[in-house]
This record gives sequence, C-alpha cells and structure tokens, in this order.
Amino acid sequence: MGCTLAVARRGQQRSSQRAAEGARVRVALRDTLRANPAEFPSGNNCPPLALDAHRRVRLKPDLSYWPRGQCAFIGDVKYKRDTGPGHSSDLYQLLVYATAAQLPAATLVYADGPPEPHTHLIPTAKVHLYVQHLDLTKPPKDLLEQVERLGLHLTTPDAKGPSAA
Repeated sequence: MGCTLAVARRGQQRSSQRAAEGARVRVALRDTLRANPAEFPSGNNCPPLALDAHRRVRLKPDLSYWPRGQCAFIGDVKYKRDTGPGHSSDLYQLLVYATAAQLPAATLVYADGPPEPHTHLIPTAKVHLYVQHLDLTKPPKDLLEQVERLGLHLTTPDAKGPSAA
C-alpha cells in the first residue's frame, strides 16, 4: 500500500510540475503578445469551446488568444520528449482544438525535442498543425527568447509556422 501511495504522489508532483511549466509558457507568451489574462487565458478560463454541437464535450486548450473576444490562436503544450513530427494522439487533439475554434491552424509546443519545427497540412480539414520544440535546458534568458519567437509567429498573419527555436 505504501508503494502505491508513493507512486501516486510522484504522479501528482509531476502533474503539478507540468501545470507550473504550462503556466510559465502561457505567461511568457501573454507578455510577448502584451495580452491580458482574458485575452490569453488558462485552459480552465478559456471562453466556452466545445467539440460537439450540444456543447457537452468542453475543450480546455493550454494556449488560446482571444483579442476582441474572437479566438485568433489555439495551441497545446506537452511536457514530454518528441522525436520531431509530434505524437499522433497530440496531433489529433490539436486538430480537434483547431476545428472547434474554426481556425485554419493550431500550434503544439513540446518541452523537449529537435530544434526544427514541423508543419502538417490536414487537407480534408484545411488545417495546418505546427509543431514547435522548446529547449528547457537553456538558461532562462534563452528560453524567453524561444517563447518570444513563438509569440511573433502568433502575431504574424502570413506566418508559415513557428520558426526554429
């Protein structure tokens, strides 16, 4: 029983650490965009976004930008290693976010992986899924520069996806 409790506590600690890292990325992006918390909310405070017409399946993306009350960007942050193109299940989730927000693109940010970004075009949905990797081993100043580059991608209307970090 003690071993099970210890494993559960470690899982809770990792979950808390991921949430804290997600908050740091969100706050850094919010600062880069000069947005307020209502314009760049946490997932729990995101304006109502649902997968289905009856709004029973509520979505809570890690990253969303709502200038003037309209969703202009949606994304998710993952705190796991990615080998490059993104994990299938994460890309499915990202596609759901883009579809629900009626956006032509969405961005997935991994905490670990190769520096080059990836873009996936989903032709039937006419959606681009961008995959970006941050290098959390870098000093805070360098990490902030990576997040600022990601923020620039969000504010550039003709962006072809996030630039390499």
